[in-house]
Amino acid sequence: MTNNEKTLLQAIGDGGIITDGDWIESRDQDPSGNIRLIQLADVGDGQFLNKSRKYVNAQTVERLRCTLLVPGDVLVARLPDPLGRACVFPNISQPAIAAVDVCIIRPNPNELHPDWLASFLNSPPTRALIALEAQGATRARVPTGKLKQLKLQPPPIDSQKHFVESWAKTSESMNRAAASIRLQKTE
Repeated sequence: MTNNEKTLLQAIGDGGIITDGDWIESRDQDPSGNIRLIQLADVGDGQFLNKSRKYVNAQTVERLRCTLLVPGDVLVARLPDPLGRACVFPNISQPAIAAVDVCIIRPNPNELHPDWLASFLNSPPTRALIALEAQGATRARVPTGKLKQLKLQPPPIDSQKHFVESWAKTSESMNRAAASIRLQKTE
């Protein structure tokens, strides 16, 4: 490693976590529960998709010692497609946990900006590295231990914030241009 290169585990900083979601079996689910179970279908490529509708109750969360998600957690799909896709967990106005096939990364906000980290994880070079670490005979899976060892050189937190702001403005401009083109095609 170079002087400013770190593993992801080092880069998340003091108080940060990287862990698998929780092993929730069908018998643990409760349709009338009030804690949302976030699954692979919710983890989009750079965006939270909010698709699943599975729940557990507070007693199950306590019994299984589940990790409650907080807005700003970076969720990483440990299974394809695509393998390693990441998004930032938003405020969904209800408690939530993640299924075991989702890796939860909660960086120290003074060390890594969640949106910068998700962009880094979704970049083609990082995705290629993640693919090299995949294991499994029938279905590729990236172990959380391998994600912890990913190498990165995060810029200072102010630079990360500037990148995120610039990217948001660029994305907004691109979305407006795409909407304008769609509108012109329908006229």
